[in-house]
Amino acid sequence: MRRKRTYNRTFTLFTITFLILISLLILQYANISPTDYSILKINRVCIVSRSSDKYIFSEKNKNIKANNTAQLSFVLETISTDGMTTNYYGTIPQVRIKGCIYPVTPLPDKNKGPLTIYWYKVESCPHPTGYNNYTPDRHAWRGWDAIKYTEYEVTEWRDQWEVPVNVLSKYYPESRTGYGTMRYKVTIRYCGNTISSPGKRSLTRSGISRRVHRISVRPDNSYIGYLISMINLPYIYGSHQEYEPYMSTHQAERFIGMDCCDFAVAGRRLFHNKKKIPYTSSEFLWRWHFGNRQESPWGVYRHEHIVYKGSGTRMRLKWGRNGIQPGDAIVYNMSKKPFEPPKGRLDHTAVLFQDRSSIWSAERGTGNGILDKTDVIIQMHMTRIMYSPVFDFYPENLEDIEFCILRWL
Repeated sequence: MRRKRTYNRTFTLFTITFLILISLLILQYANISPTDYSILKINRVCIVSRSSDKYIFSEKNKNIKANNTAQLSFVLETISTDGMTTNYYGTIPQVRIKGCIYPVTPLPDKNKGPLTIYWYKVESCPHPTGYNNYTPDRHAWRGWDAIKYTEYEVTEWRDQWEVPVNVLSKYYPESRTGYGTMRYKVTIRYCGNTISSPGKRSLTRSGISRRVHRISVRPDNSYIGYLISMINLPYIYGSHQEYEPYMSTHQAERFIGMDCCDFAVAGRRLFHNKKKIPYTSSEFLWRWHFGNRQESPWGVYRHEHIVYKGSGTRMRLKWGRNGIQPGDAIVYNMSKKPFEPPKGRLDHTAVLFQDRSSIWSAERGTGNGILDKTDVIIQMHMTRIMYSPVFDFYPENLEDIEFCILRWL
């Protein structure tokens, strides 16, 4: 019996020694020593950004001009076991989180384990007929329509701590100009663990959460510049619940999406830094322009000519300081129902963008100073924000296109 116990003890010691030797051989083969790193306990990954005119990176969503080059980065947040100390690790010097500035330190050598970085763009998928918060007849609130989001990796940003802002969309061709809105997500694989910043699954009842980092790029500080910054957002009919007093749920305010009239108003609110211009419908937009609706230019586009509403005389609306200008709202009657100002139905809003002429005309594509069918508008129409000829997006069965041009206050 004593020999058997001695044999079992000897066998156990031999087994333990053998396993230790095998472990050391594996570590040596992998060129890793047991004390090379210790795993950092990461609380969360936070995307931060800055524009070239700012020094400190912050987690806030941003609206920036294109000439202020923007950068994206991220920090790893750790919290001490007693919950009293928060540390941030990354490659940037400082970061602003919830209004407070924290120093950012590089990962210590002892924590530099295997780390892989994946960057993703997060954006909404366009609906073939547009999202709709109202009933099919568009007369009653139905509830927030479910917006579909997708995320896809930007492979050229793999393993990069800092990357340039890029708003080029997979679904919206207008973003090829380099302007528009884009959201981002970063995922890291660290020592076998996967941690991500908020992405397409971070949702609220009305759409994607503010916690998903957003950058909106505009060409300049004009009203039209702010409209262009909303490219890549989907069409949502009734983007605000009727009689809801709080703007915090408005889908246009949160850069989630909007309909045609809310698109025009949202750009104006951004341009005036949240000036109290209320969201409304195309029918009542006239309340927020100079003068009253009867004094505004009313016309009918008929057989490639514009005539005055009512009199039938030819109409030549001129571009210029004393005429129509880029940024004026143009409101259409698409219902085929006749109307007379100041009563009647107006059901689509766009914004005058540019005076152009046919490339075959004497002006060879440059503006001729007169409103005609080759001039361009910017609008939220059916599925997305687009540039269109001022009268060519209408159904073919509409012979007369009634419209009104409004000047903002």
